[in-house]
Amino acid sequence: MRLDLFLKLTRIIKQRTLAKQACDSGAVTVNGATVKPGVAVQQGDRLRIDLPSYFVEAEVLEVPQRGNVPRGAIERYIRILHRQTKDPSSYVFGKEDAPAPPGEKPLPDGHTGEGGQEG
Repeated sequence: MRLDLFLKLTRIIKQRTLAKQACDSGAVTVNGATVKPGVAVQQGDRLRIDLPSYFVEAEVLEVPQRGNVPRGAIERYIRILHRQTKDPSSYVFGKEDAPAPPGEKPLPDGHTGEGGQEG
């Protein structure tokens, strides 16, 4: 089963699109390696998900054979080893994520503010 689908079905990340974005950004590792969202999850894998709002470390106990894991059955598929909610005020923005200074509108994607687009 694909990692992004596994993260969604086990409710570690609520939406598959967000799980894919987290994998693409390097926020998800499997057994210590940064992976793509399509990597196959296997029993015994250790997952680390480090998002701006929370951190989760989990072990894969079993891979679901089909979609829709009932809420009460999640413990059958994952063991949460560590979970931590982060204080949103402690999040350090990257350059591309930095909010615009007060009174200024953020620039559209691809614009540098230097009279043209990046390229």
